[in-house]
Amino acid sequence: MRRKNFLQHLSTIGLGAMVLPAQTRAEAVPAPVLPIEKAGLGDREYWVEILTKIADPVLVNLSRQELKKYMPVESVRGHEADRAQFTHLEALGRLLAGMAPWLELGPDNSAEGKLRKKYIDLAIAGIEHAVDPGSPDYMNFGKPSVSNQALVDAAFLSHALIR
Repeated sequence: MRRKNFLQHLSTIGLGAMVLPAQTRAEAVPAPVLPIEKAGLGDREYWVEILTKIADPVLVNLSRQELKKYMPVESVRGHEADRAQFTHLEALGRLLAGMAPWLELGPDNSAEGKLRKKYIDLAIAGIEHAVDPGSPDYMNFGKPSVSNQALVDAAFLSHALIR
């Protein structure tokens, strides 16, 4: 009996949330707050700073042909060999898929535009090394594996290139 009452009350609460005006619902959700040390930066500057912290280890090392040398491979015990084949392509593909809309804005004379130029150049150099069979950072785009992970990671990189 209690369960039935609980479920009836639960559905009433859900309907009440839908009946509230959109403005009231939006006001009920607090806006995200920047970390206190970043309170002086605007949202865009903050996100660009986070983007560069994520991109630098991958793109700088890849542009120097040192990504595989310095990037650790994490995996579940027993799958180390399989993950080692794809970790670097996964990092590059997913990173560039996320960065692509920003990079697509292209370089300009602003500080952010100059920063985009830097990352465009790093991405181009990195992709050149990733597809060069003579590079120590040559990436696996199709060796057979248990997980077919190369297909997924190549799709992320393809998505980035299309954007």
